[in-house]
Amino acid sequence: MRTLLWIAGTIVFFLVAFWIGFVNHFPGAALSRYLERNLNRDPRYFASIAPAELKWNRLVIPRIRIDGGPGGTPKFLVAFNDTEIPLSFNMLSGATARTTVGGFGSLELFWPWEPGVVRVSGREIRLEAIPALAQLPAKRINGRLEFDGEFTPTDGGLPQGRLRGRLIGVEIGEFAILGLNIGRTRLDEARFQLSLGRVIQVETFTLQGDVQGQITGSITPRVNRPQASLVNLQVDLAIAPQWIEQLETLGPIVESFLDEGRLRGNLRGTVGKPTFRKSRSRN
Repeated sequence: MRTLLWIAGTIVFFLVAFWIGFVNHFPGAALSRYLERNLNRDPRYFASIAPAELKWNRLVIPRIRIDGGPGGTPKFLVAFNDTEIPLSFNMLSGATARTTVGGFGSLELFWPWEPGVVRVSGREIRLEAIPALAQLPAKRINGRLEFDGEFTPTDGGLPQGRLRGRLIGVEIGEFAILGLNIGRTRLDEARFQLSLGRVIQVETFTLQGDVQGQITGSITPRVNRPQASLVNLQVDLAIAPQWIEQLETLGPIVESFLDEGRLRGNLRGTVGKPTFRKSRSRN
């Protein structure tokens, strides 16, 4: 019995000694360069990854920064801080990564080793911490995002799956839509459920705030030319009078689109050049 204990103790000692040495001499910089090479295969985007660090029970990457975008000069899109990959028996089926987006909120991703379903979720993510949103036609976007989704990656195309979530306390400052300059829009909450694929089906998108109601329909993304993405959306929204008042001289133009205080109709065309056709009055 003592012999078995001695053998077991010796094995444990050598395993611990090996792990201590491996942790202290872990090639974190080489691993990060390897990850960069794989992520940077798409010339439209560039990932910069800080040297990885191996802890006792997890792999840590202090910072991952993504720049890029279709055409033009690459722009700062998003940063992930303190990314952790736990080292456990669960890694036999796939890798789980947890990170923060721009230092606010949390993001979790499970990626299976074999072809299968990828799961992703986000909690308390601050919209103002996502530099990519600064590329939208609005000077300021504040608020919180939470979501859950699952999808199956595809070769060279958009993933197939579902995404659901909500936006909370959103404030959009100074943006243009349908040729109109909007000063400020407040959304107390916006809930969405999307079916992902070559065509994104907007199954539900309900809003509460300065604009209330729902939007359904489809969006056909053009990854290389986002402004050319096709939209076909059914709109049924109530517009708060105080929101229209801020438009001043543009207010009557907006009111001309309304039917008893509601915007009802079909939004079609492209993201860059949408057209809106009113529904016939129900009276």
